[in-house]
Amino acid sequence: MTLPIGNVPQIPFQLASGGLRTELGTFTPPGGRVVAYVHHAGQSRLTDITAATTVPNVCKTLNEALRQCQSGWGDTVLVLPGHAEDISAADQMSGLVAGTRIIGLGNGNNRPTFTWTAAAATFLLDVANVRIENCILNMDPGAGTVNVAAPITVSAAGCQIVNCKVRMGTDANSKVTIGITTTAAGDDLAIVNCDIYGASASAITTGIRCVGADRLRLVGTIVNVGTSADAVGAVQFLTTASLDILISNCAFNNSRATSTAALTGMAGITGLVEEASLAIGGATGAGTGFTTRGAVNIGRNVVQSTDDGSAAVALS
Repeated sequence: MTLPIGNVPQIPFQLASGGLRTELGTFTPPGGRVVAYVHHAGQSRLTDITAATTVPNVCKTLNEALRQCQSGWGDTVLVLPGHAEDISAADQMSGLVAGTRIIGLGNGNNRPTFTWTAAAATFLLDVANVRIENCILNMDPGAGTVNVAAPITVSAAGCQIVNCKVRMGTDANSKVTIGITTTAAGDDLAIVNCDIYGASASAITTGIRCVGADRLRLVGTIVNVGTSADAVGAVQFLTTASLDILISNCAFNNSRATSTAALTGMAGITGLVEEASLAIGGATGAGTGFTTRGAVNIGRNVVQSTDDGSAAVALS
């Protein structure tokens, strides 16, 4: 059987110039191409779907697929439903190039799952305009006593994490230190429609640390983690002020029992926080929803504490 140009009916396969069929519709990326599928079962994952037809470019690991992308072309890697892969080494996705889109297929817990299993394990977004979409990112191994220091560091501009489920700590023994960290080169980062969570006992340092993350876009995202210090929020701005940030339609909960901050800012940051829910674990009046907010404007936010659900806690 000869494969037609474009998609075979059962799977979103694209040759060099064909369209890409996804569960959200069909599009044709100008110039870019789908370079590979990823599933830990390799070729055997697709033989039943395609009636034993050989489908090229089926990789068992994400990094194997990333090595086939060309920098700046907007190439796409499709990670198939049910794929499971451990991230066990520093810079494990070393084949990542600029402009790559990593798209997970599937719904709910059938989405591709990546699990960090070693303290030094990292997935570095160190090239520009990378997008990770619709994946499950387990930043801790879920059992044992492995504390992963810095699962994702963003050190290049224009990266996006979209529609992902992100675990940042199962318990006090299996957790991360800082889940997502930016450097001052990580401008224009967008974290959109993500569910980020961790056990209150995990006591991570912070969920997202923003260092000079100019034009950060944090939209439609839940960050529900417990931090190790009362005054450090679930999201923390530190060291270099982030300029022109936008935080919109988000919920932040510092589930530490005595926490006093949901967001921690610093002098010099600018931008807007609107339509956000900020919750702390401490008593009403004991803390603030957004500490040291610099020149960030505030609009239509709700701040509450766990003792009575009150909205009486000040924003700054």
